[in-house]
Amino acid sequence: HYVGLEAANFYMAQYHNPLMNGLDTSALSIVIAIGTLCVQTILIFGIVTERKFIKQETELKGNDYRLRSLLTYSIDAILTLTVDGRIRSLNPAGEALFQVKRDQLSRIDPIDFFGEKELERVREYFLTVHKTRQAVSFNTSIVTLDNEVSELNVTFVPIYLNEKLDRVYAMTKDITRQQKAERKTHQMAYYDALTSLPNRRSFVEHLEDHLKSDKLADLAVMMLDLDRFKVINDALGHSTGDLFLCAVAGRLESVVSPYGFLARLGGDEFVIVLNGFKDIYPDALANQIIEAFEKPFRVGSHNLSTSASIGIAVTPADGSDVESLMKRADIAMYSAKGRNRQKYQFYSTAMGQKSESRLVEESSLRTALINQDFILHYQPQVKCEDGALSGVEALVRWQMNEGELRYPGDFISLAEETGLIVELGSQVLAMACEQAKKWSDQGHSLRISVNLSPKQFQSDELITTVKEMLDRYELDPELLELEVTESMTMENSTRSSWMITSLRDLGVSISIDDFGTGHSSLSYLKDFSINQVKIDKSFIDELTRNVKSDQITSAIIAMSKQLKLHVIAEGVETAEQAEFLSQKGCDSIQGYYYSKPVSSNQIEENYLMIDQEPA
Repeated sequence: HYVGLEAANFYMAQYHNPLMNGLDTSALSIVIAIGTLCVQTILIFGIVTERKFIKQETELKGNDYRLRSLLTYSIDAILTLTVDGRIRSLNPAGEALFQVKRDQLSRIDPIDFFGEKELERVREYFLTVHKTRQAVSFNTSIVTLDNEVSELNVTFVPIYLNEKLDRVYAMTKDITRQQKAERKTHQMAYYDALTSLPNRRSFVEHLEDHLKSDKLADLAVMMLDLDRFKVINDALGHSTGDLFLCAVAGRLESVVSPYGFLARLGGDEFVIVLNGFKDIYPDALANQIIEAFEKPFRVGSHNLSTSASIGIAVTPADGSDVESLMKRADIAMYSAKGRNRQKYQFYSTAMGQKSESRLVEESSLRTALINQDFILHYQPQVKCEDGALSGVEALVRWQMNEGELRYPGDFISLAEETGLIVELGSQVLAMACEQAKKWSDQGHSLRISVNLSPKQFQSDELITTVKEMLDRYELDPELLELEVTESMTMENSTRSSWMITSLRDLGVSISIDDFGTGHSSLSYLKDFSINQVKIDKSFIDELTRNVKSDQITSAIIAMSKQLKLHVIAEGVETAEQAEFLSQKGCDSIQGYYYSKPVSSNQIEENYLMIDQEPA
């Protein structure tokens, strides 16, 4: 409209003066146009601004909804705290965890959940949020209103508005199951499952921690091993054996715990770390332990007795690392096992040298078995009535590279300890069967006696081994005699009886060696299927000089004859002894009076009259 006016042409009378009689329409139109534009701009700006505010309000409502959804549906408890630590609200998961409803919040005191001491620790974390303006995470535990204990991981998250702390969210996760699982894993890793004592791993870490200290002068490692545990375990079964170990652990803990650290290494071995001798010295503690073991242990219906052997190694004299101290305490413990009275022993350099020497000896023994460096010598057994050869006893010798011979006393005990005695026994049995077969083929049916070791006799493979040897050399079983001692058959008489009967079924003869030195000699004669009784040398040594020895020997011979058992006496060294035995009816004798153990060649030359082929 105004633009149209601007475009129109108006004519006035000549007498009319525009300056005197009206407004300038051009100026008016410009002003009006500019005003219109300003109003429109303001309207448009208002509309845009209003739309922004509406959008922001919508977003705020959405964020608020999302936050409420997060609080409502979170599986973790979320507590909203005021700046002074009061609980403003909590989500449904929080209600379930703390066993509390929203309308109860005003009446709840946090001390009801945490207790005074733990609440003070939580407050310290809360104040840390104020100081650092950062989130803080920690673990704690609570007792709910229903008296249930829960372990929690809590994270305090501060919320600031306009640089001012508005509230704090406590993001709370229930970690009770996780903590229980971790404790169970730790228990399995660091504690013995049977006795609940610390295990080897726990002991090693404990000792390492103490050894890191600069003060090593007052620290002792005490290794402890039970005596006769194997006998108890085998006789009464593993269940009773386990209960016995638990009883031992309990008694040991009552003695040791006031002074040191106790752990079970395994089996019947325990270890003690005594750090600092202010309260007690190692020998005094060892004496207390030995005294505690004097009282029997009540296990089920059994009263079981045992003793302990204790080895002690101290720092820094015996080492400053775990391996050295354990090794030397172990060496000292085995030294203590050989003592009858004082059952504890401090490590000494001499023990270490002896132990190292035994390691070298063991290595040499293993090599000798591989190379078959063992040979047999034979001691003649002669008949009392005419002096004729009735048999020989095979005795092993270790032939060294230089031709030197080592006797059983030098290596049999080591072979027993290391378990090599079974392999050695098999080699001896093979050599004896081979020699008996050789003599048999030459027309001399000469019986060879072979000593069985306790480990051989207890082995399940003995029957099979003997049968394989007889088959390998096609040997008449009557030419093989196996000697067992009374002591080796005492642990399990039922099994021993079965073993002897099974060997007899193969056709071999069984002789009871060292007869008269055991605890149940008469029962052996009655219950075991044996062929021969060998009277122990301890009785023969005192013949004709000790009346009781004369009477006992005479009684053994008479009783054996009544039971139709062959009787042989070993260790005969004088003519008087030989004469006495002959008069009492002894069947055979062996000993240095007739011959020392000799090689197979000498047996052939002196007794079998076999000409030797020239070398």
